[in-house]
Amino acid sequence: MTGTRVCYFSYPSQVWLQPPGYVTQMISRSYEPFLIKSQIESSGNSLQASATRSENGKTVVLSVVILGTKAASASIIIHGYSPTQPVADVEELAGPLNATNSAKAPSQIQPIRKQWQPRFENGTAKYDFQPYSFTVIKFN
Repeated sequence: MTGTRVCYFSYPSQVWLQPPGYVTQMISRSYEPFLIKSQIESSGNSLQASATRSENGKTVVLSVVILGTKAASASIIIHGYSPTQPVADVEELAGPLNATNSAKAPSQIQPIRKQWQPRFENGTAKYDFQPYSFTVIKFN
């Protein structure tokens, strides 16, 4: 099975996630059923993204992957949607592509959860994405 990675490791007294396991967890926590048409403009194709929304249209989730070695500043424009809350929930997993968690350092690579206060000016907000990262931004 070439390319398959284990999502967790375990010892009889300890279990810990690997980065792909955290990505699965992040996607599961932020799931919304409806895909939103999105357009990505990125130099070098290092940024990939998708957008989804809740059934009632009140929640929008952006899932962004940065495969490049440099941080990427992106403009976020969500047509026909205005968040009702001043902060967005952000969960970000960043680290080298070959990073793993070990028994001695089981949480070396794990997501960071924070709140971000986007400043939408003329319908656009800017966000700086870390290199080699997967980020989920949830607007309510």
